[in-house]
Amino acid sequence: MLPKNEGYLHWHIADWCNYACSYCCENRFNKADKKPRFVKEPLVGAALRFFRALPGHWTVRLTSGEPSAHPELFYITRRLAEMDHKISIITNFSLPLERYQRFVLEAGHRLDYLHISFHLEEADEQEFIAKCAALKSFLAKRAAASLMGVYCVALPEYSEKIRSAMERFKGKGIDLKLQLYMPNARAFPRGKLIGAGETGRRKEPSPSGRAALSLLRTVFHNKGRRMIESFPGSFESSAAPKLESPKGKPCLAGIKWIVVDIRGDVWRCHNARQDGPLPGSHLGNVLKGDVALLPTVLPCSYDSCGCPGHPID
Repeated sequence: MLPKNEGYLHWHIADWCNYACSYCCENRFNKADKKPRFVKEPLVGAALRFFRALPGHWTVRLTSGEPSAHPELFYITRRLAEMDHKISIITNFSLPLERYQRFVLEAGHRLDYLHISFHLEEADEQEFIAKCAALKSFLAKRAAASLMGVYCVALPEYSEKIRSAMERFKGKGIDLKLQLYMPNARAFPRGKLIGAGETGRRKEPSPSGRAALSLLRTVFHNKGRRMIESFPGSFESSAAPKLESPKGKPCLAGIKWIVVDIRGDVWRCHNARQDGPLPGSHLGNVLKGDVALLPTVLPCSYDSCGCPGHPID
């Protein structure tokens, strides 16, 4: 649930990741093309101008691929810190510790949260835990220890590995939480081109692809239910799957919750970005300067969803 008078957005600043997790919901690692891909000028400037003009207070989360690898991460963070918004990042924490410490310093009092993802298939657990403990200590000296959290993707097939990892993290003073896995549209057949971004266009899922994606979301939503039963109290409220279908319920997505993708296209939510142009899903493009947030609350169009736009208080 979103706090009153505050907005939340995800800004995709990377379309590349240095990890190749088998369960990746974004599929950003490409063995055939390992060249890093990041959002660049003039899109960076256009996005920053758009954020500055947003009404009220927002949290801007840097995400997609591995955002901490962005070569202009600190410039972007400094520019965001000059605004009346908060700054967050989701990261696999694979780069040197000093990079994350500098991110904290650049964000300053605008820092909202560091969402640190532990990936069993890629990370060296002992090294990862040591880095988490060091960053926690670094934050504690700035009275900001609560502004980081460590998460692991909640897949039932990894239940035993997750359970044992939790104990080892706990032994070092780190609370390892779980986050819901949501499948992505990239794995499915594509239909017509959509999106008007100057940096490229993409295809929406074909009708059969959209149906398959909807089914997969339901499957993984049910997996999330089972993980809640197996790991009571291990999901934080912001990361827990919603057990009731949000479809048809009023949602603030498009008003107080949006996604800005790597092309500068602005979407009502992640599901809208993946599924294509349902009514009210595509809100414009920051490069074109034609973004318009929704004027009124619309019902959710999806059977399962992990966005913070609902329930409405």
